[in-house]
Amino acid sequence: MRTARGYLLLGAAFVLCPCHLPLLAALLAGTAVGAVLAANTAAALVVGTVAFAGALLLGLRALDRAQAPPCRSCRADVEPAPLVRSDVATGGRSAP
Repeated sequence: MRTARGYLLLGAAFVLCPCHLPLLAALLAGTAVGAVLAANTAAALVVGTVAFAGALLLGLRALDRAQAPPCRSCRADVEPAPLVRSDVATGGRSAP
């Protein structure tokens, strides 16, 4: 699930990238959204930059967490190591 979310966020980051604003304005020309983009180019650039950075950060974080192996202590099939070994505590001799 995290992998799908990561790829979805990275796809959104690609679309929201500020360098794609002229392409989006050309594709949306003649529509209400295109008119709003043309009238508010600076605001659209700021909002797009913030949304791009957020989607990129969250997408990369989701993919990193999805591919990272679980920590050893988090797995249920691993028994925790003893804190003190008996042979070390007794100086190598067996306990009476």
